[in-house]
Amino acid sequence: MAKSRVALVKVHPQAVASTILNTVRETINLLGGLENFCRKNNTVLIKPNISYTGALYCTNPSVTWAVAKTFSQYGCKVLIGEDPSIHIKEEIAYAKYGLYELTEQAKAKVVSRRHWPHSKVKVPESGFFSEIQ
Repeated sequence: MAKSRVALVKVHPQAVASTILNTVRETINLLGGLENFCRKNNTVLIKPNISYTGALYCTNPSVTWAVAKTFSQYGCKVLIGEDPSIHIKEEIAYAKYGLYELTEQAKAKVVSRRHWPHSKVKVPESGFFSEIQ
């Protein structure tokens, strides 16, 4: 099994958008650059883990924007989608997260994953889940 590569770069959670954008790009470059992940004109799906608005376990919307903008400027078609883990309409969750505004700014598109086909898969050596859907 191939080993995953991980890069961590610290940024203040309330940093301005340009700082977050530069930090995201720095992190991607530490992993070898965008060309290691995709080709121009590829479609990229970003899943930001939208759950309870403002929760610490949601991806910071500025980070989602920065990742989307980086891939979009590289020449990819960027989709941002979620199957929200909360029991409200996803449009409400997306609006509270600011997803519609950030996708427009990043030249991305919102897609719903709630009604996409799902399949169950076994999780080898799992600590919490034995299978996920």
